[in-house]
Amino acid sequence: MERKAIETISLRVNVHGAVIGAPKI
Repeated sequence: MERKAIETISLRVNVHGAVIGAPKI
């Protein structure tokens, strides 16, 4: 569940511009 959530967030962050996932990545 955690791994899938991270992958989904990473994909969504990339689409948005790595704004919310920048600090997480």
